[in-house]
Amino acid sequence: LGPIRVASFSAEEAALTLDDACHSDSSGACALELLHLRAKASQSPESVAFAQSEGKWCQKPAAKKLWQPSAEGGTVDIKILTYNLFWWNLFGVRGGNGNSAGHLIKKNMKDQPFDVMGFQECDDGKRVLEPVGLLAQYEMFQGDHAVCVAYRKDAWEELGKGTDDVGEDMGSHYYGKRGAVWMRLKHTETGRKMLFVNHHGPLEVNSGGQCGGASVANNLVHLMQQRAEPGDILILVGDFNANSASLTVQEMWSRMVLLHSGDSFGGVDNIFGNMDTSSIVSTETLGSGGSDHNAISAVVKVGAGTGSRRLMKKGTLPPSEASEAAKALTIAPPGDDWQHFWCGRLEDQTEYVVPEGGWSLAIAHNPGAGEAHDVAAPQRCCRLCQREKKCKSWIWVMWAGNGPLCKLNDALPTKKVANSQVVSGLSATTAAVLASKMAKKTAIASLDSVKNSAAVDESSDEDDAPSETADAETADAASDTPPETADAATASSSCKEAKPGETCYDEIMWARTNGFFAHPEWYPGLTASSSTAEFQKVVHANSPGKCPPPC
Repeated sequence: LGPIRVASFSAEEAALTLDDACHSDSSGACALELLHLRAKASQSPESVAFAQSEGKWCQKPAAKKLWQPSAEGGTVDIKILTYNLFWWNLFGVRGGNGNSAGHLIKKNMKDQPFDVMGFQECDDGKRVLEPVGLLAQYEMFQGDHAVCVAYRKDAWEELGKGTDDVGEDMGSHYYGKRGAVWMRLKHTETGRKMLFVNHHGPLEVNSGGQCGGASVANNLVHLMQQRAEPGDILILVGDFNANSASLTVQEMWSRMVLLHSGDSFGGVDNIFGNMDTSSIVSTETLGSGGSDHNAISAVVKVGAGTGSRRLMKKGTLPPSEASEAAKALTIAPPGDDWQHFWCGRLEDQTEYVVPEGGWSLAIAHNPGAGEAHDVAAPQRCCRLCQREKKCKSWIWVMWAGNGPLCKLNDALPTKKVANSQVVSGLSATTAAVLASKMAKKTAIASLDSVKNSAAVDESSDEDDAPSETADAETADAASDTPPETADAATASSSCKEAKPGETCYDEIMWARTNGFFAHPEWYPGLTASSSTAEFQKVVHANSPGKCPPPC
């Protein structure tokens, strides 16, 4: 968990700790009161023991918008592979399993060889390609953090390479910092340049690590801004240790075009690019080859206007894969056993504030009473939440009187507060619902313009169609509904306080708990601590038919 700072209990904490009534409090109120006392005390030398982050080194200013591939230059088809090799087991325990990973790659090169390949959990990339006779065709680069990249030597020329750190694991599952291995290449025939980036994301899955998913995504964009040049083709692949329920992937949806998402662990393997969706020639999930992940691939055509897909009606682009990726969260939800378990969302060093009055359950750490009372780690708290149908969000406290505490809630947070002793999160079911909404709001089909960047499947309802202007789309995203007609606005002119169970309340809660943190620029003048009424005012202004003004 990192460095531990130890100091004495305050007098107030000592009184609470010794209070028999506090020990028998099943609501967890006393434990949370202790928590808040400790959080306050941690600002001074008189604090109790807690795991303290070394600092948010990975938080940077918002990266600038990326670019599309240059319109100049010839046409090039690029075949891309990303593959987590499960090294410790496939190679460490099973000795390579008869070179099964290499054979899987070779089998899928019969029609067209891969131009670039990204491997995660890769201790020696040459050991993957050499036994099946592929190493002579490829230049392999062994980056940091067991991440490898390879490119086809007869088609590309190397211009530069390296590894940049972009994140760091949570203390509950800590291996260290996480990076992205990059390689800048030049296509020998057309002269087009490409930056290929391979990322293995921080743990826990769907957390974004210590700095959070939005920071990891932002750092990946910073890396591309720094290591590429405007006009370069950009390809980002990897096992993000984050699927579409995460803030990491949802933020990337708005920064690059999702070309393909895999099906392992809810879709943690992803391929992104800076070309639009009409450039996609094919995508495929290839199989595991003995790994616990399926390898995935995509082929894109750059420089030909549109690829194998035609433009849809009214000249719109085919939709991003984001909506399908979000659906996959429900089609293939996490298992309860640890091998197939993943949490909907985790946010390290963050305390959710949820409305009072709803259902909640506090579980103190007592492994002797059975597995249902073992809350030694945040993942265990999340698993208990995902077992309970009523549970939408959860809060895990590192130390609450006599040990860790897990609190389950049937409500989404109305606010998030920084707290070094707490991890909070969402159930997989709840996170899947939010992911579906974010896919419709933010997933782009092109970096060229806002108008073309949120293409939606033509089978969608009219309400889900993208707005005609950037301002309208931003307004739409703030409330999860398109602007309504003037008649609807008139009909909803009477003020009313939104109540739980009402559509308006759901709209406000989404804006406060998801929309604001993913895209604060959509909510000018608001902060994370803005009131429900202030958020309701913004929702009403953009969609009066869905939400009345607050009183």
